[in-house]
Amino acid sequence: MRSIWCQHGARRLLRSKFRRSTRPVRKTLCARFESPSSVSHRRLRKRTLERRRACRRRFSSCSGRRRVSSRRGSARVITELEVTLAGQPVGRLGRRSVEDYVLEYDEAWASAGGAVPLSLSLPLARRRHEGRILADFLDNLLPDNPDVRQRWALDAGLSTAESFGLLSEYGQDVAGAMSFRPAGAEVVSAGESVGDDHIADRIRRITDDPTAWHDDAIPPRGQFSLGGAQDKFSLARFGGGWHETRGEMASTHLFKPRVRGVPDGELVEFVVMRALRWLGVPAAGVSIFDHAETHSLVVERFDRRIDPAGEAGPESRIERLHQEDMLQALGLPRLRRFEKDGGPGADEIGNLLSRTSGSSSREQYATALLLSWILLSTDAHAKNYSIFIDAEKVALTPLYDVSSIVPYLVGTKGTDVASFRSRADAASLAVRYGASDLSGSVGRFDLEHIARRAGRPDSWLLNQAELFVTVLPTVISAAAAELPTRLQTDVVARLVEWMPSRCHQIAEQLGLQIL
Repeated sequence: MRSIWCQHGARRLLRSKFRRSTRPVRKTLCARFESPSSVSHRRLRKRTLERRRACRRRFSSCSGRRRVSSRRGSARVITELEVTLAGQPVGRLGRRSVEDYVLEYDEAWASAGGAVPLSLSLPLARRRHEGRILADFLDNLLPDNPDVRQRWALDAGLSTAESFGLLSEYGQDVAGAMSFRPAGAEVVSAGESVGDDHIADRIRRITDDPTAWHDDAIPPRGQFSLGGAQDKFSLARFGGGWHETRGEMASTHLFKPRVRGVPDGELVEFVVMRALRWLGVPAAGVSIFDHAETHSLVVERFDRRIDPAGEAGPESRIERLHQEDMLQALGLPRLRRFEKDGGPGADEIGNLLSRTSGSSSREQYATALLLSWILLSTDAHAKNYSIFIDAEKVALTPLYDVSSIVPYLVGTKGTDVASFRSRADAASLAVRYGASDLSGSVGRFDLEHIARRAGRPDSWLLNQAELFVTVLPTVISAAAAELPTRLQTDVVARLVEWMPSRCHQIAEQLGLQIL
Protein backbone atom coordinates (compact mmCIF):
# COMPACT_ATOMS: atom_id res chain seq x y z
CA MET A 1 0.00 0.00 0.00
CA ARG A 2 2.97 2.32 0.40
CA SER A 3 3.10 2.68 -3.35
CA ILE A 4 -0.26 4.42 -3.22
CA TRP A 5 1.49 7.39 -1.60
CA CYS A 6 3.76 8.01 -4.56
CA GLN A 7 2.81 9.31 -7.95
CA HIS A 8 3.69 6.17 -9.89
CA GLY A 9 2.02 3.91 -7.33
CA ALA A 10 -1.16 5.93 -7.54
CA ARG A 11 -1.18 5.64 -11.32
CA ARG A 12 -0.57 1.86 -11.15
CA LEU A 13 -3.48 1.51 -8.76
CA LEU A 14 -5.71 3.46 -11.10
CA ARG A 15 -4.81 1.09 -13.94
CA SER A 16 -5.63 -2.01 -11.87
CA LYS A 17 -8.70 -4.20 -11.92
CA PHE A 18 -10.30 -1.78 -9.42
CA ARG A 19 -10.21 1.08 -11.91
CA ARG A 20 -13.90 1.08 -12.64
CA SER A 21 -14.97 0.71 -9.04
CA THR A 22 -12.59 3.38 -7.78
CA ARG A 23 -13.53 6.07 -10.29
CA PRO A 24 -14.52 8.62 -7.59
CA VAL A 25 -11.22 7.99 -5.82
CA ARG A 26 -9.21 8.18 -9.00
CA LYS A 27 -9.83 11.87 -9.62
CA THR A 28 -8.89 12.69 -6.03
CA LEU A 29 -5.64 10.72 -6.20
CA CYS A 30 -4.62 12.27 -9.52
CA ALA A 31 -5.27 15.77 -8.25
CA ARG A 32 -3.38 15.05 -5.04
CA PHE A 33 -0.31 13.37 -6.47
CA GLU A 34 0.21 15.18 -9.80
CA SER A 35 3.56 16.93 -9.90
CA PRO A 36 3.58 20.74 -10.02
CA SER A 37 5.09 20.64 -13.52
CA SER A 38 2.28 18.48 -14.88
CA VAL A 39 -0.32 20.77 -13.31
CA SER A 40 1.39 23.82 -14.87
CA HIS A 41 1.52 22.10 -18.24
CA ARG A 42 -2.18 21.23 -18.03
CA ARG A 43 -3.07 24.81 -17.14
CA LEU A 44 -0.90 26.20 -19.94
CA ARG A 45 -2.53 23.86 -22.44
CA LYS A 46 -5.98 24.92 -21.21
CA ARG A 47 -5.12 28.61 -21.64
CA THR A 48 -3.71 27.95 -25.12
CA LEU A 49 -6.86 26.13 -26.20
CA GLU A 50 -9.01 28.95 -24.81
CA ARG A 51 -7.00 31.53 -26.78
CA ARG A 52 -7.35 29.51 -29.97
CA ARG A 53 -11.11 29.18 -29.50
CA ALA A 54 -11.38 32.92 -28.86
CA CYS A 55 -9.33 33.63 -31.99
CA ARG A 56 -11.59 31.41 -34.10
CA ARG A 57 -14.72 33.01 -32.65
CA ARG A 58 -13.31 36.46 -33.39
CA PHE A 59 -12.54 35.59 -37.01
CA SER A 60 -15.88 33.85 -37.64
CA SER A 61 -18.07 36.48 -35.95
CA CYS A 62 -16.76 39.50 -37.85
CA SER A 63 -18.40 40.99 -40.91
CA GLY A 64 -17.63 40.13 -44.49
CA ARG A 65 -14.21 41.71 -44.13
CA ARG A 66 -13.13 38.62 -42.25
CA ARG A 67 -13.77 35.66 -44.46
CA VAL A 68 -13.68 32.14 -43.05
CA SER A 69 -12.75 29.63 -45.69
CA SER A 70 -15.59 27.48 -46.96
CA ARG A 71 -13.03 24.75 -47.60
CA ARG A 72 -12.40 24.16 -43.92
CA GLY A 73 -12.64 20.49 -43.07
CA SER A 74 -12.80 19.42 -46.71
CA ALA A 75 -9.38 20.46 -48.03
CA ARG A 76 -7.26 17.64 -49.34
CA VAL A 77 -3.91 16.96 -47.76
CA ILE A 78 -1.11 18.47 -49.85
CA THR A 79 2.30 16.84 -49.52
CA GLU A 80 4.13 18.20 -52.57
CA LEU A 81 4.59 21.63 -54.12
CA GLU A 82 5.97 22.55 -57.51
CA VAL A 83 8.68 25.21 -57.32
CA THR A 84 9.36 27.60 -60.18
CA LEU A 85 11.91 30.36 -60.66
CA ALA A 86 10.85 33.20 -62.95
CA GLY A 87 8.23 30.83 -64.33
CA GLN A 88 10.67 27.98 -65.02
CA PRO A 89 10.19 24.64 -63.16
CA VAL A 90 13.17 24.02 -60.89
CA GLY A 91 12.09 21.26 -58.52
CA ARG A 92 9.65 19.92 -55.98
CA LEU A 93 9.18 20.58 -52.30
CA GLY A 94 7.82 17.70 -50.24
CA ARG A 95 6.46 17.48 -46.71
CA ARG A 96 7.16 14.33 -44.70
CA SER A 97 5.90 15.55 -41.33
CA VAL A 98 5.60 18.77 -39.33
CA GLU A 99 8.55 21.04 -40.21
CA ASP A 100 10.23 18.11 -42.00
CA TYR A 101 10.63 19.03 -45.66
CA VAL A 102 12.67 17.86 -48.61
CA LEU A 103 13.60 19.88 -51.71
CA GLU A 104 14.69 18.07 -54.85
CA TYR A 105 15.92 20.00 -57.86
CA ASP A 106 14.80 18.72 -61.25
CA GLU A 107 17.65 17.09 -63.15
CA ALA A 108 16.83 19.17 -66.22
CA TRP A 109 17.16 22.37 -64.20
CA ALA A 110 20.28 21.36 -62.28
CA SER A 111 22.12 20.46 -65.48
CA ALA A 112 20.90 23.41 -67.56
CA GLY A 113 23.28 26.17 -68.50
CA GLY A 114 22.63 29.33 -66.54
CA ALA A 115 20.69 27.55 -63.78
CA VAL A 116 20.80 29.14 -60.32
CA PRO A 117 19.86 27.72 -56.91
CA LEU A 118 16.91 28.90 -54.85
CA SER A 119 19.46 29.96 -52.24
CA LEU A 120 23.20 30.05 -51.74
CA SER A 121 22.49 27.80 -48.75
CA LEU A 122 20.73 25.27 -51.05
CA PRO A 123 23.32 24.78 -53.83
CA LEU A 124 22.61 22.96 -57.09
CA ALA A 125 25.65 20.75 -56.49
CA ARG A 126 23.38 18.79 -54.15
CA ARG A 127 20.20 17.74 -55.90
CA ARG A 128 18.40 16.98 -52.64
CA HIS A 129 18.14 19.19 -49.54
CA GLU A 130 16.43 18.65 -46.21
CA GLY A 131 16.76 19.55 -42.55
CA ARG A 132 16.92 22.78 -40.61
CA ILE A 133 18.49 24.99 -43.29
CA LEU A 134 15.67 24.23 -45.73
CA ALA A 135 13.00 24.75 -43.06
CA ASP A 136 14.55 28.08 -42.04
CA PHE A 137 14.79 29.21 -45.65
CA LEU A 138 11.05 28.63 -46.16
CA ASP A 139 10.16 30.18 -42.81
CA ASN A 140 11.99 33.37 -43.83
CA LEU A 141 9.54 33.80 -46.74
CA LEU A 142 6.63 34.34 -44.33
CA PRO A 143 5.62 37.19 -42.00
CA ASP A 144 7.18 37.37 -38.55
CA ASN A 145 3.89 38.05 -36.78
CA PRO A 146 2.43 34.72 -35.55
CA ASP A 147 -1.05 36.27 -35.48
CA VAL A 148 -0.81 36.97 -39.22
CA ARG A 149 0.24 33.37 -39.87
CA GLN A 150 -2.58 32.05 -37.70
CA ARG A 151 -5.16 34.14 -39.54
CA TRP A 152 -3.83 33.00 -42.90
CA ALA A 153 -4.09 29.39 -41.79
CA LEU A 154 -7.67 29.88 -40.56
CA ASP A 155 -8.70 31.69 -43.75
CA ALA A 156 -7.26 28.90 -45.90
CA GLY A 157 -8.74 26.11 -43.78
CA LEU A 158 -5.34 24.80 -42.72
CA SER A 159 -4.96 22.81 -39.51
CA THR A 160 -1.60 24.42 -38.63
CA ALA A 161 0.34 27.58 -39.50
CA GLU A 162 3.54 25.79 -40.53
CA SER A 163 5.54 27.02 -43.51
CA PHE A 164 4.65 24.31 -46.02
CA GLY A 165 0.90 24.71 -45.70
CA LEU A 166 1.05 28.50 -45.83
CA LEU A 167 3.25 28.44 -48.93
CA SER A 168 0.85 26.02 -50.61
CA GLU A 169 -1.77 28.78 -50.36
CA TYR A 170 0.20 32.04 -50.31
CA GLY A 171 3.44 31.09 -52.04
CA GLN A 172 2.82 32.18 -55.62
CA ASP A 173 4.01 35.76 -55.05
CA VAL A 174 6.90 35.76 -52.59
CA ALA A 175 10.25 37.54 -52.36
CA GLY A 176 12.48 36.98 -55.36
CA ALA A 177 11.58 34.98 -58.46
CA MET A 178 10.24 31.91 -56.65
CA SER A 179 6.71 30.61 -56.81
CA PHE A 180 5.17 27.65 -54.97
CA ARG A 181 1.95 25.86 -55.92
CA PRO A 182 0.43 22.43 -55.24
CA ALA A 183 1.57 19.79 -57.72
CA GLY A 184 -0.80 19.70 -60.67
CA ALA A 185 -2.70 22.84 -59.63
CA GLU A 186 -4.03 25.17 -62.28
CA VAL A 187 -1.81 28.16 -62.98
CA VAL A 188 -3.72 31.37 -62.28
CA SER A 189 -2.49 34.86 -63.11
CA ALA A 190 -4.98 37.69 -62.78
CA GLY A 191 -5.29 41.30 -61.75
CA GLU A 192 -8.19 43.57 -60.85
CA SER A 193 -8.04 47.32 -61.22
CA VAL A 194 -8.63 49.22 -57.95
CA GLY A 195 -9.04 52.89 -57.17
CA ASP A 196 -7.76 55.18 -54.45
CA ASP A 197 -10.87 54.66 -52.30
CA HIS A 198 -10.26 50.91 -52.25
CA ILE A 199 -6.62 51.43 -51.28
CA ALA A 200 -7.60 53.88 -48.55
CA ASP A 201 -10.02 51.29 -47.16
CA ARG A 202 -7.28 48.67 -47.09
CA ILE A 203 -5.02 51.11 -45.24
CA ARG A 204 -7.71 51.68 -42.61
CA ARG A 205 -8.25 47.96 -42.16
CA ILE A 206 -4.60 47.03 -41.72
CA THR A 207 -4.09 50.01 -39.41
CA ASP A 208 -6.94 48.77 -37.21
CA ASP A 209 -6.04 45.09 -37.58
CA PRO A 210 -2.37 44.13 -38.14
CA THR A 211 -3.40 40.71 -39.50
CA ALA A 212 -5.39 42.20 -42.42
CA TRP A 213 -2.61 41.86 -45.02
CA HIS A 214 -4.93 40.52 -47.73
CA ASP A 215 -8.05 41.60 -49.58
CA ASP A 216 -10.81 39.37 -48.20
CA ALA A 217 -12.64 39.47 -51.53
CA ILE A 218 -9.84 37.38 -53.06
CA PRO A 219 -9.49 33.68 -52.16
CA PRO A 220 -6.40 32.78 -50.09
CA ARG A 221 -4.69 30.81 -52.83
CA GLY A 222 -2.84 33.31 -54.95
CA GLN A 223 -2.34 36.02 -52.32
CA PHE A 224 1.17 37.32 -51.65
CA SER A 225 3.57 36.52 -48.80
CA LEU A 226 6.60 38.46 -47.63
CA GLY A 227 8.87 38.16 -44.63
CA GLY A 228 9.50 40.84 -42.04
CA ALA A 229 7.87 42.40 -39.03
CA GLN A 230 6.08 45.42 -40.52
CA ASP A 231 2.41 45.27 -41.51
CA LYS A 232 2.07 45.54 -45.28
CA PHE A 233 0.06 44.70 -48.36
CA SER A 234 1.03 44.53 -52.03
CA LEU A 235 -0.37 45.85 -55.31
CA ALA A 236 0.81 45.98 -58.91
CA ARG A 237 1.20 49.25 -60.79
CA PHE A 238 0.75 49.22 -64.56
CA GLY A 239 -1.32 50.92 -67.23
CA GLY A 240 -1.40 54.06 -65.12
CA GLY A 241 -3.32 52.43 -62.26
CA TRP A 242 -3.21 50.08 -59.30
CA HIS A 243 -4.21 46.42 -59.42
CA GLU A 244 -4.91 43.69 -56.88
CA THR A 245 -2.95 40.64 -58.01
CA ARG A 246 -3.87 37.00 -57.79
CA GLY A 247 -1.93 33.82 -58.44
CA GLU A 248 1.33 34.18 -60.30
CA MET A 249 0.74 37.75 -61.36
CA ALA A 250 3.54 39.55 -59.54
CA SER A 251 3.01 42.61 -57.39
CA THR A 252 5.28 45.61 -57.94
CA HIS A 253 4.78 47.78 -54.83
CA LEU A 254 4.44 47.33 -51.08
CA PHE A 255 2.19 49.53 -48.94
CA LYS A 256 3.42 49.99 -45.36
CA PRO A 257 0.94 52.26 -43.56
CA ARG A 258 2.77 52.41 -40.25
CA VAL A 259 5.52 50.94 -38.10
CA ARG A 260 3.89 49.55 -34.98
CA GLY A 261 5.29 51.01 -31.79
CA VAL A 262 7.17 53.75 -33.67
CA PRO A 263 5.11 56.94 -34.11
CA ASP A 264 5.37 58.25 -37.68
CA GLY A 265 7.98 55.59 -38.42
CA GLU A 266 6.73 55.28 -42.00
CA LEU A 267 7.32 59.03 -42.52
CA VAL A 268 10.83 58.90 -41.09
CA GLU A 269 11.61 55.93 -43.34
CA PHE A 270 10.33 57.88 -46.37
CA VAL A 271 12.57 60.85 -45.57
CA VAL A 272 15.66 58.70 -44.97
CA MET A 273 15.15 56.54 -48.07
CA ARG A 274 14.67 59.62 -50.26
CA ALA A 275 17.81 61.15 -48.78
CA LEU A 276 19.83 58.02 -49.59
CA ARG A 277 18.86 58.17 -53.26
CA TRP A 278 19.84 61.85 -53.41
CA LEU A 279 23.22 60.88 -51.97
CA GLY A 280 23.66 58.45 -54.88
CA VAL A 281 23.30 55.35 -52.68
CA PRO A 282 21.38 52.45 -54.30
CA ALA A 283 18.08 52.32 -52.37
CA ALA A 284 14.53 51.20 -53.08
CA GLY A 285 12.27 53.88 -54.51
CA VAL A 286 9.64 55.23 -52.13
CA SER A 287 6.62 57.51 -52.31
CA ILE A 288 3.66 58.48 -50.13
CA PHE A 289 0.07 57.49 -50.90
CA ASP A 290 -2.22 60.17 -49.43
CA HIS A 291 -5.97 59.94 -49.92
CA ALA A 292 -9.14 60.43 -47.87
CA GLU A 293 -7.32 61.18 -44.61
CA THR A 294 -5.24 58.01 -44.94
CA HIS A 295 -1.62 57.62 -45.94
CA SER A 296 0.97 54.94 -46.45
CA LEU A 297 4.61 54.56 -47.34
CA VAL A 298 4.80 52.92 -50.78
CA VAL A 299 7.96 50.97 -51.64
CA GLU A 300 8.92 49.90 -55.15
CA ARG A 301 9.87 46.22 -55.22
CA PHE A 302 13.41 45.95 -56.56
CA ASP A 303 12.85 42.23 -57.18
CA ARG A 304 10.36 43.16 -59.91
CA ARG A 305 11.20 44.79 -63.22
CA ILE A 306 8.74 46.41 -65.59
CA ASP A 307 9.21 45.45 -69.24
CA PRO A 308 11.61 47.75 -71.16
CA ALA A 309 8.79 49.03 -73.38
CA GLY A 310 7.33 50.97 -70.46
CA GLU A 311 4.28 50.17 -68.34
CA ALA A 312 3.69 46.45 -67.90
CA GLY A 313 0.24 44.96 -68.26
CA PRO A 314 -1.46 41.58 -68.21
CA GLU A 315 -0.05 40.75 -71.63
CA SER A 316 3.38 42.30 -71.18
CA ARG A 317 4.45 40.64 -67.98
CA ILE A 318 6.25 41.94 -64.94
CA GLU A 319 9.62 40.24 -64.66
CA ARG A 320 10.64 38.65 -61.37
CA LEU A 321 14.26 39.00 -60.24
CA HIS A 322 15.61 36.34 -57.92
CA GLN A 323 16.92 37.48 -54.54
CA GLU A 324 17.22 36.33 -50.95
CA ASP A 325 18.11 37.99 -47.67
CA MET A 326 21.35 37.39 -45.79
CA LEU A 327 19.77 35.04 -43.27
CA GLN A 328 18.59 32.79 -46.09
CA ALA A 329 21.92 32.98 -47.88
CA LEU A 330 23.75 31.96 -44.70
CA GLY A 331 21.22 29.27 -43.75
CA LEU A 332 20.08 30.95 -40.52
CA PRO A 333 16.68 31.22 -38.78
CA ARG A 334 14.80 34.51 -38.84
CA LEU A 335 15.14 35.05 -35.08
CA ARG A 336 18.94 35.36 -35.44
CA ARG A 337 18.86 38.60 -37.40
CA PHE A 338 20.80 40.73 -34.89
CA GLU A 339 24.41 39.89 -34.11
CA LYS A 340 23.71 40.04 -30.36
CA ASP A 341 21.13 37.27 -30.87
CA GLY A 342 23.63 35.00 -32.60
CA GLY A 343 23.12 36.42 -36.07
CA PRO A 344 25.79 37.29 -38.63
CA GLY A 345 28.02 40.28 -38.02
CA ALA A 346 29.61 42.68 -40.46
CA ASP A 347 32.61 40.40 -41.00
CA GLU A 348 30.46 37.36 -41.78
CA ILE A 349 28.31 39.25 -44.28
CA GLY A 350 31.41 40.87 -45.75
CA ASN A 351 33.07 37.47 -46.15
CA LEU A 352 29.99 36.12 -47.96
CA LEU A 353 30.10 39.04 -50.38
CA SER A 354 33.85 38.53 -50.87
CA ARG A 355 33.27 34.88 -51.84
CA THR A 356 30.32 35.45 -54.13
CA SER A 357 30.17 39.05 -55.36
CA GLY A 358 32.20 41.69 -57.10
CA SER A 359 33.92 44.67 -55.55
CA SER A 360 30.90 46.95 -56.06
CA SER A 361 28.77 44.89 -53.65
CA ARG A 362 31.48 44.93 -51.00
CA GLU A 363 31.83 48.70 -51.36
CA GLN A 364 28.06 49.16 -51.25
CA TYR A 365 27.83 47.17 -48.02
CA ALA A 366 30.66 49.17 -46.44
CA THR A 367 28.88 52.42 -47.34
CA ALA A 368 25.64 51.04 -45.90
CA LEU A 369 27.40 50.29 -42.60
CA LEU A 370 28.72 53.85 -42.47
CA LEU A 371 25.32 55.39 -43.14
CA SER A 372 23.54 53.10 -40.67
CA TRP A 373 25.88 54.38 -37.98
CA ILE A 374 25.57 58.06 -38.91
CA LEU A 375 21.78 57.89 -39.24
CA LEU A 376 21.40 55.60 -36.21
CA SER A 377 19.47 53.10 -38.31
CA THR A 378 19.52 50.54 -35.52
CA ASP A 379 17.37 48.01 -37.41
CA ALA A 380 20.00 47.37 -40.12
CA HIS A 381 20.24 43.66 -39.30
CA ALA A 382 21.01 40.72 -41.60
CA LYS A 383 17.42 40.33 -42.82
CA ASN A 384 17.49 43.92 -44.06
CA TYR A 385 20.27 43.16 -46.54
CA SER A 386 19.63 41.03 -49.61
CA ILE A 387 21.45 39.76 -52.69
CA PHE A 388 20.41 39.25 -56.29
CA ILE A 389 21.22 35.79 -57.67
CA ASP A 390 21.50 35.26 -61.42
CA ALA A 391 23.55 33.10 -63.72
CA GLU A 392 26.29 35.68 -64.13
CA LYS A 393 26.81 37.08 -60.64
CA VAL A 394 25.63 37.60 -57.10
CA ALA A 395 25.16 41.25 -56.17
CA LEU A 396 23.87 43.25 -53.22
CA THR A 397 20.37 44.62 -53.80
CA PRO A 398 19.42 48.25 -53.22
CA LEU A 399 19.02 49.16 -49.56
CA TYR A 400 15.59 48.97 -47.94
CA ASP A 401 13.95 49.50 -44.53
CA VAL A 402 16.52 52.17 -43.62
CA SER A 403 15.32 54.61 -40.98
CA SER A 404 16.65 56.65 -38.03
CA ILE A 405 16.06 56.84 -34.28
CA VAL A 406 17.34 60.43 -34.14
CA PRO A 407 13.89 62.04 -33.60
CA TYR A 408 13.07 59.55 -30.85
CA LEU A 409 16.16 60.47 -28.80
CA VAL A 410 14.72 63.92 -28.24
CA GLY A 411 11.17 63.34 -27.06
CA THR A 412 8.19 65.64 -27.25
CA LYS A 413 9.53 67.96 -24.53
CA GLY A 414 12.89 68.45 -26.22
CA THR A 415 16.35 68.02 -24.77
CA ASP A 416 19.78 69.62 -24.70
CA VAL A 417 22.67 68.77 -27.00
CA ALA A 418 24.65 66.95 -24.32
CA SER A 419 21.73 64.67 -23.44
CA PHE A 420 21.04 63.98 -27.10
CA ARG A 421 24.64 63.00 -27.75
CA SER A 422 24.74 60.78 -24.69
CA ARG A 423 21.65 58.90 -25.85
CA ALA A 424 23.06 58.60 -29.36
CA ASP A 425 26.31 57.13 -28.01
CA ALA A 426 24.32 54.58 -25.98
CA ALA A 427 22.29 53.36 -28.97
CA SER A 428 22.87 49.71 -29.87
CA LEU A 429 23.57 49.03 -33.54
CA ALA A 430 22.47 45.85 -35.33
CA VAL A 431 26.07 44.63 -35.71
CA ARG A 432 29.39 45.30 -34.02
CA TYR A 433 31.71 47.66 -35.84
CA GLY A 434 34.55 46.72 -33.55
CA ALA A 435 34.52 45.30 -30.05
CA SER A 436 31.07 46.70 -29.24
CA ASP A 437 27.72 47.37 -30.88
CA LEU A 438 27.35 50.75 -29.14
CA SER A 439 27.29 53.73 -31.46
CA GLY A 440 29.66 55.71 -29.26
CA SER A 441 32.37 53.05 -29.54
CA VAL A 442 32.83 53.37 -33.32
CA GLY A 443 36.03 55.14 -34.33
CA ARG A 444 38.46 55.73 -37.18
CA PHE A 445 40.15 52.35 -36.73
CA ASP A 446 36.83 50.51 -37.20
CA LEU A 447 36.01 52.38 -40.40
CA GLU A 448 39.52 51.78 -41.75
CA HIS A 449 39.08 48.04 -41.09
CA ILE A 450 35.73 48.02 -42.94
CA ALA A 451 37.31 49.89 -45.87
CA ARG A 452 40.17 47.38 -46.12
CA ARG A 453 37.73 44.47 -46.07
CA ALA A 454 35.94 46.10 -49.02
CA GLY A 455 39.25 46.27 -50.88
CA ARG A 456 39.65 50.03 -50.56
CA PRO A 457 42.29 52.28 -48.93
CA ASP A 458 42.03 53.02 -45.22
CA SER A 459 40.90 56.60 -45.84
CA TRP A 460 38.08 55.67 -48.24
CA LEU A 461 35.22 55.49 -45.72
CA LEU A 462 36.56 58.44 -43.76
CA ASN A 463 36.37 60.55 -46.91
CA GLN A 464 32.79 59.37 -47.46
CA ALA A 465 31.94 60.18 -43.85
CA GLU A 466 33.23 63.72 -44.29
CA LEU A 467 30.97 64.18 -47.32
CA PHE A 468 27.91 62.63 -45.69
CA VAL A 469 28.06 64.66 -42.47
CA THR A 470 28.34 67.79 -44.59
CA VAL A 471 25.34 67.20 -46.87
CA LEU A 472 23.01 64.95 -44.84
CA PRO A 473 21.26 67.78 -42.94
CA THR A 474 20.44 69.47 -46.24
CA VAL A 475 19.12 66.39 -48.03
CA ILE A 476 17.12 65.26 -44.98
CA SER A 477 15.46 68.68 -44.86
CA ALA A 478 14.74 68.60 -48.60
CA ALA A 479 13.26 65.09 -48.41
CA ALA A 480 11.02 66.08 -45.50
CA ALA A 481 9.73 69.00 -47.53
CA GLU A 482 8.38 66.52 -50.09
CA LEU A 483 5.83 65.22 -47.60
CA PRO A 484 2.27 66.55 -47.82
CA THR A 485 1.80 69.45 -45.42
CA ARG A 486 -0.47 67.49 -43.07
CA LEU A 487 2.21 64.77 -42.75
CA GLN A 488 5.03 67.12 -41.76
CA THR A 489 4.63 66.06 -38.15
CA ASP A 490 6.54 66.89 -34.97
CA VAL A 491 8.53 63.67 -35.35
CA VAL A 492 9.63 64.65 -38.86
CA ALA A 493 10.48 68.15 -37.59
CA ARG A 494 12.69 66.68 -34.86
CA LEU A 495 14.52 64.55 -37.44
CA VAL A 496 15.27 67.66 -39.50
CA GLU A 497 16.17 69.76 -36.44
CA TRP A 498 18.55 67.27 -34.80
CA MET A 499 20.30 65.74 -37.81
CA PRO A 500 22.89 68.59 -37.89
CA SER A 501 23.74 67.87 -34.25
CA ARG A 502 24.18 64.19 -35.04
CA CYS A 503 26.46 65.00 -37.98
CA HIS A 504 28.60 67.32 -35.84
CA GLN A 505 28.87 64.54 -33.27
CA ILE A 506 30.15 62.13 -35.95
CA ALA A 507 32.65 64.69 -37.23
CA GLU A 508 34.08 65.20 -33.74
CA GLN A 509 34.17 61.45 -33.08
CA LEU A 510 36.20 60.84 -36.25
CA GLY A 511 38.28 64.02 -36.13
CA LEU A 512 36.75 65.34 -39.37
CA GLN A 513 35.75 68.79 -40.52
CA ILE A 514 32.31 69.59 -41.90
CA LEU A 515 32.99 71.03 -45.34
